[in-house]
Amino acid sequence: MLSKRKKRTFISLTVIAVLLVIIFLSELVLSLLGYKYEYKYLGALDYALVADKTFCTWNESLYPHPYLGFVQSQGLECSFGKVNNKGFISPNFPHKKNEKYFDVLVMGGSVAAQLIGGISFGLDGYLFKLLNKNFVDARGREVRVFSTATGAWKQPQQLNSYILYGDVFDAILSVEGANETAQFGVNEVFEQPFGIYWGVAKYPDVNLDKLIARVKYLKKLQRKYKILNLSSLYQTYLLKNAEEASLKFNELFYKSWSNKIFTREDQTTREEHAQRYLEYVEKLNILTKNSNQNFLTFIQPILEYKKPVHEKEKSIAKNENQLETYRVLVERLRKSPVENVILLSDIFEKTSEHIYLDYVHFDFHPNEPEAVNGQKIVAEKIIDVVSRKWNLQKKSSL
Repeated sequence: MLSKRKKRTFISLTVIAVLLVIIFLSELVLSLLGYKYEYKYLGALDYALVADKTFCTWNESLYPHPYLGFVQSQGLECSFGKVNNKGFISPNFPHKKNEKYFDVLVMGGSVAAQLIGGISFGLDGYLFKLLNKNFVDARGREVRVFSTATGAWKQPQQLNSYILYGDVFDAILSVEGANETAQFGVNEVFEQPFGIYWGVAKYPDVNLDKLIARVKYLKKLQRKYKILNLSSLYQTYLLKNAEEASLKFNELFYKSWSNKIFTREDQTTREEHAQRYLEYVEKLNILTKNSNQNFLTFIQPILEYKKPVHEKEKSIAKNENQLETYRVLVERLRKSPVENVILLSDIFEKTSEHIYLDYVHFDFHPNEPEAVNGQKIVAEKIIDVVSRKWNLQKKSSL
């Protein structure tokens, strides 16, 4: 006859064994079916968007900044890329103007950041590789390239980064236009930060501490015990919790005081939105001119505008709101050009190959020099313009 203690132990072990069998069989069935939980990306607060193998989110690679919204984090668990001491994928900035070099600051959103950092943000983007230390100015000074370009940035973040750091550079180059046009909303002020900011900021009137703590704990376990990466059940449970946090955030945020900061009572038009954007470019024109700096803004191309869409690109979801606002901006600039603004909107007009990764980002093939690379085409066009406008000469042609 078993004692009560032994009975309890036997029952517990039996329950554990049954659970393990159920888990094993469930994992086997899911594996055979190739099941993968379809996480619904909900935008503003997304704790399940995989940025790398450590299952970090893009948000977790960012750090709040008092004047710029957010920058890249350095030295944290989810940090990645070559981040400098100011929070940018860039070499460290000079402390003051260096008369030995012609220093260029590149600004903008994710497209500009990839042109500098590359897909892995390891400072191997085409613009950085082609321009940095490969040109000299009219005085024989070597060109060095630096960057404040950051994913999900839009004006006035570029303007703000110039105010903070731009005075030590000889030239300012900004690649933008996509995020600025994507942000159009009839009841929103232009200055509203791009959506990902709301996943980095802390809201005094939206409390999700318990939900977020659960997701972070599950992710921490997954990082610690690598075997969990192989579990479809665990992945599903984690993603469902992340989705619940995002759903709850959306529910609370859109009722909150925080959401009303950037709304306006009267509705704006696309023309007014484009004009507000160009006012920031004009401010940079004035500031750089007063500081005797070279300045150029390039309006990047987007997929559906003046490009033959490849079969593979047809599956990329369009942003009709952005496309219409982008068209308004381009037409506005064609009818009434703004000083130092260069349109790249037609640059892929004769490119029928598949070169877009998504609606705004260009393909990148660092190990395939013969491939058609959107990044390379854009970088070469930019360099062609800046070398003429700023009187730069390629070293090999000297």
